[in-house]
Amino acid sequence: MTAALASGDWDVVLTDFTPPQFNAPAAIAVVQASGHDIPSIIISGTIDEEQAVGSLRAGAHDFVTKKR
Repeated sequence: MTAALASGDWDVVLTDFTPPQFNAPAAIAVVQASGHDIPSIIISGTIDEEQAVGSLRAGAHDFVTKKR
């Protein structure tokens, strides 16, 4: 993700909350460390209210829940 952020202009980062190897909190941290001002939006079917609020406080701009 670091290489991708450095190689182009991005409008938004969409990330799932719970993939096994690289989750939304990790993606948000990479975007913030890059110095880019890119909105990060979490898409998840498993995020609960506490996790969503924590993600917003950590720098996510919004979240969308998947309907099952």
